[in-house]
Amino acid sequence: MNGSNSWSQDVGNFENVTASDIVRYANDFANTLLKGCKEIEYYHIYGVVLSGCAQKQLIVSEVPCGNLVFYYLNPTDFDYNNLEPLKTKHNEILKGIKVYIKGAYIDVGTEIVSHSESVLKIKWKGFEFHITVTWTFSERQYCKFHRTKNTPVCLFSPETLKDIANDLAKEVPRYRRYIKNVGRQWKRFLEKNMDASLSLLRVYYINERLVGTDTRLAVLYLKKWQRVAMEGEENLSNNSLEIICTYLSHKSGARSHREIVIQFFTLMKQIKETNEPVIIQFPYLVHNELQHLTKPKCRAGDVIILDYLYMR
Repeated sequence: MNGSNSWSQDVGNFENVTASDIVRYANDFANTLLKGCKEIEYYHIYGVVLSGCAQKQLIVSEVPCGNLVFYYLNPTDFDYNNLEPLKTKHNEILKGIKVYIKGAYIDVGTEIVSHSESVLKIKWKGFEFHITVTWTFSERQYCKFHRTKNTPVCLFSPETLKDIANDLAKEVPRYRRYIKNVGRQWKRFLEKNMDASLSLLRVYYINERLVGTDTRLAVLYLKKWQRVAMEGEENLSNNSLEIICTYLSHKSGARSHREIVIQFFTLMKQIKETNEPVIIQFPYLVHNELQHLTKPKCRAGDVIILDYLYMR
């Protein structure tokens, strides 16, 4: 693949925007919504959390982006045969946020980037945020709104993340049961909901204590490489890059981030030139609830990434 021979001498050079910067603007944005966006109160949104690259502290400076997940409680009238009301609710919340921003806060550095069924992308004073809505089985105390204080958007300590991950892992079987039982047309919607609701599990599973510094540096380099060398082409998601780099580091025993990146390009070349099926699985699952009970069936040419939550 193109770009395998171009190497940055110092991967850290493009980490100019800090996660703390994004937290500050995320709180500013969330507080603004609390003061004036009626959908927050009308739909009983009880909290918000920062996830994604900012919470993982894997930021590429050209894309100072944070993922904001807004939570409401699990509906009591959950109907496996018809999730249209839930889907409509999510759309209306995102639309309400979009309308509020456009009506009151569009200025230099603030704009609507895009709006799909599941994600609203905005720029808030120059920082990009991807906004999603999801339901939870119970109120999560670490992210609840406090009307008399600043919103709880923060960076979690490794110890707090571990506690959160332990709680979230217990919910995985329940989500999988929901996905198994719903009609086929709703499975992707529920997968996205689970992905958003359990997004802090992804943050935990790419922490430095678990995967090592060099794996994280390899992820940063490949995100930068995709941004520059693969512009306009289909890219691997950040989650997929993290799983692949961790898999390669574990499998090959690579001792540096450079070795992991070389292994990545070798794997991509192998996939392109051969027709052999490839299964890539995250090697450090510490929660039994995340284990896949069955291995996927593979055909020639298949490339399957076994996520901790579902197959990609």
